[in-house]
Order: sequence, then structure tokens, then C-alpha cells
Amino acid sequence: MDVYKPHYSRPEKEAFFRWLQSQKQMDQKTAQKYISVLTDAERHAKACGFESDQIFASDFLVSFLTLKEFVEDPGFNEFREKIRLKFTGNQVTAENAIGSFLSYGLACLGKGSSSAEWQAGSVLYVHRGTIFCQKEKHNIIPATAVLLGKEGQEARLSVSYCQDCGLFFIREESYKRYLKQYRVLIGDIRFVKDGKEFTGQDFMADVSPLMLRGYNVSQKDGLSEEERHYLISQMIDENYMSKLEIIRYLEFFIRRNGQKDNNFLALSKWERDLDFALHYDEDSQKQYLIKTIQKYSGRFKAKK
Repeated sequence: MDVYKPHYSRPEKEAFFRWLQSQKQMDQKTAQKYISVLTDAERHAKACGFESDQIFASDFLVSFLTLKEFVEDPGFNEFREKIRLKFTGNQVTAENAIGSFLSYGLACLGKGSSSAEWQAGSVLYVHRGTIFCQKEKHNIIPATAVLLGKEGQEARLSVSYCQDCGLFFIREESYKRYLKQYRVLIGDIRFVKDGKEFTGQDFMADVSPLMLRGYNVSQKDGLSEEERHYLISQMIDENYMSKLEIIRYLEFFIRRNGQKDNNFLALSKWERDLDFALHYDEDSQKQYLIKTIQKYSGRFKAKK
């Protein structure tokens, strides 16, 4: 039986869509979002006046030139924020989409990087079980990932690099040993289980975006208040989580576990962290004069 796939006017989009599903193991909905992000990038690059405005071009050298110029342009920050707001909660970012498209182009040209050079914007996949690259017996070599540890120190991790897909990955057990060593690890880090990327919707998972980077309030080996606040601020500043997402996580911890008798110390830490998140960088936020306060009844009526 034929599997439905969207029809794209450009064959390059169709080929990239198929590659995302086969090589990146993406479901159809996520792959379509990556296409959407790149299509928006193409339009935005053209609006910014770039001579090469076709990201989905047959000649990948044209695409590389366009993307390189675009991400270095001040207009890229505006585009990145637009994408973040558009796909909040879906873990689709401009960096992800552009990075995947460049990996696809390199694979098509047969120029996958054998040096496994870690760069700003590289993604580290923490995996449980066997991942696609291992199952398909791809060319995998050792590499070093460079993340940000506590107090801004450099954290170096020995990881694996797939030369066929351009992906960095590390097994969960090894990652946890590094996390114990460095206390916090900040970067674009994602969890994969049985070939499926964790989306961050399960608040209780020990691989949630906060806990995956070291957030812990336990008495035995939890982070200090200074370390927790440093982690929260870096997560917000580097756009790995929004301020509102972090607030939602902390509110959930308080609501779900804060009332247990043996959690009074954890509760006090969650409350202090919530206060920190609520007031973090508030001077830069847009201010509104609120004249009426009412209880939310499940439906808001839009003001005309």
C-alpha cells in the first residue's frame, strides 16, 4: 500500500522530505515542519536582499552560500524568533532545520565531514538503546563534543560521530557519568529512545529538557541554588527553553510533588527557583497596564 506523502512543487523539497524520514527517522508531520521552516527561511532571505534566494536549489553550493550569508545576517535573529514562536513545543528550530538540510546536501555530494568537527549549533543526541546509525552499520568514529559546564567552564565529552549522517551521539549511561562530573551541561542536547526523539511533553521524565542538563534538587547530589539559577538563566538566554516553559515545569513540580510530607526541602527549592524564573530579565519584557483581574473560566473572548 502506498504511503501518503505531500506533493512539493520542487523536486529538491521532495527529496529532502524523503531523506528526513529515511535517514533522520522523522515522522511525516515533523519532516513537513522542517520543510516549512526552510521555506520560510528562503522567503526571508530573499526579503533581506540576498542575491541567492533559492535555498532549495539543485546546486547545493548555491544553498550553502545563501544559508551561510543568511545565518550571519542580523535578520536571522528575527527569523529565528519567528520560528520559535511558530513552533513552540514542537522542538523545531531554525538551527535544526538548516543543520539538517546542510547535512543532507553534504550527503548528496558525498562530502560528509570525516573530521567530526564540533561547531556552535551542533546537536548531541543522548540515546537509550540502539540508534539508526548503528543498526544500519554506518561509518562511526570517536569525536569530542564541547558543551558549557557550570560557571561557564568548557565541558568536553567523548562521543560518537556518524560520518554518513553527520550526527553526534552518546549512550545515556556515559552521558550521566559526564553529568555527574560537570554538574550541569548546557547545549543543544536531545534524548532519543528506540529511534524516537523525546519531545519534552512528559513532565515527569528524567530526560526532560531541564533534568537532561542536570537540574536536580535532591539533598544527596542535587545542584546548589547558585548552580540551578545559572542553569535556568543559560537555558533561557541560549533559547533551549523559553522562560514560560521553565515556569510551567517548576509550577508542575510544585503542584505534583510539593505537597508530599517528605518533599518540604525540595518544595522550598522549587519555589525559590520559580521566583528566580519569574523575575529573570523582567526589565526587558513589554509592560501592559492591567485594569481588570478575573478568574479564567476555560475560554477567553478575543478583544476586537
